[in-house]
Order: sequence, then structure tokens, then C-alpha cells
Amino acid sequence: MNNLPSDARASFPIYLHAAGKCHAIDVTAETTVRQVLTKAGVSAAPGQHVVGDAGGSDGELSPALELDATVAGCALEGHAHIAVTTCPALLVTVQYQSRSFQRRFRTVAPVEFVVAWIRGQLASIGAEGRTVSLQLCGQTGPVREATRLVDLLSDTSCALCFDLLLGDKVEG
Repeated sequence: MNNLPSDARASFPIYLHAAGKCHAIDVTAETTVRQVLTKAGVSAAPGQHVVGDAGGSDGELSPALELDATVAGCALEGHAHIAVTTCPALLVTVQYQSRSFQRRFRTVAPVEFVVAWIRGQLASIGAEGRTVSLQLCGQTGPVREATRLVDLLSDTSCALCFDLLLGDKVEG
């Protein structure tokens, strides 16, 4: 699905996550990744990666973005998310009782991708068909599925831990 405007000069938003903030930046297909960062007043320091949510739709890993590549050349479409981070990928652990499930996700993937993945694991714990939500380990309250994983990082460990919260069985 192509969400780029048909006119290469037309602007559309890209969301840049850096230093704990999310910046909405208007770009065109010809805007470079470096220009996106500059518009937000952000730079990539040595050891940091610029990663995006182009490519696979389920949070699968993708290579770092080249700073001189255009938005269109990176396959970033309208409402795409990119991040400046020390973590090109995150190891996500989901805990349920004595079980743990792990998988790597793109840093800018939304929590909904983790929820979709863990739903596929429910049969192994006898919980298929139940409603699912996630909360950060050691905290209370579910995390919104639209939240980006990068926005949940509190340190440089490149890992996140969630507790699986199971609700009622979905009928029908």
C-alpha cells in the first residue's frame, strides 16, 4: 500500500522519535532523512542508528536508514515513524506465569505488533481466544497498543519486558 502523495512536492507527516520526544515533521518524498532530523533539531551521534518502520508490516527487523537517502527511497510513507536510537532493534520479552516468550522487534514498532505476535503464542499456554493486553513488567495498567516501543525505553539496554494480561474468552 502506497501512502505517498501522488505529487512528489506534496507534504505529509513523518514522526521522529528522539531523546524521549516525538516530533511531527512535514516532509515531501524528496526530503532526505538528514533533513528530517535537521527540521526537528536532532542529530545522530556516533553509535546511534536512525531506524524506520518501512518494510515489513509486523515489526520485523529492517536496516538502518541512510542519512542522505530520500523519504521515498527509504520506502517511508505518510505517517511513518523513524527513531534516533542506540538500539537498532529491541529484544522483547513477554512473561506469563512461569513462561517467557522472546522476539526481536523494530525499535519503532507499535505495541500492537507485539500483541499480534503474542496472540499466536496463546495456544501453547492454553489461552487461545482470550483478549490480550500488555503491561510493562513491574508496573500496573496496560500499555496502549498504538504506543511505539522506542517510547517505552527507559535505559540503554535495548530490551523491553511486558507482563501478559489475559481477559475473557472472545465468543463468536
